[in-house]
Amino acid sequence: MIEIKLNELFITIQRLDDTGRTRKQSKNFEYIINYISDNYHSKILFKNLAGQLNFSYDYFQHYFKDITGLSPQQFLIRRRIQAAKVMLTEGSVSCTDIAYRCGFSNSAQFSAIFKRETGLSPQQYRKTAQGG
Repeated sequence: MIEIKLNELFITIQRLDDTGRTRKQSKNFEYIINYISDNYHSKILFKNLAGQLNFSYDYFQHYFKDITGLSPQQFLIRRRIQAAKVMLTEGSVSCTDIAYRCGFSNSAQFSAIFKRETGLSPQQYRKTAQGG
């Protein structure tokens, strides 16, 4: 009987510990999401972010996708495209400058990814968004 009660106590303690760990991971993951959102224009090393959560890189990839529905790379690309759309709509900055400001390595990469994600080239998007 004592052994059963000790096992129950151990399980209860383990569950409480897991809940605290889950909250901490959730808070840390929120930091990771904000970090990517705020630093989209820079080179982001996902292995380093995985390390901040004490996750393996593979587990980080799966965990990220489970939480957001996107891989970390897809999330970053979407964030960069979102920023590019704002820049294309609000000003007359060249597409090359927008590419670099949004973290793309060159304008060709930017144009190809932008078209893949939106169905329009950056120039077409700018014309459409500005009513032209």
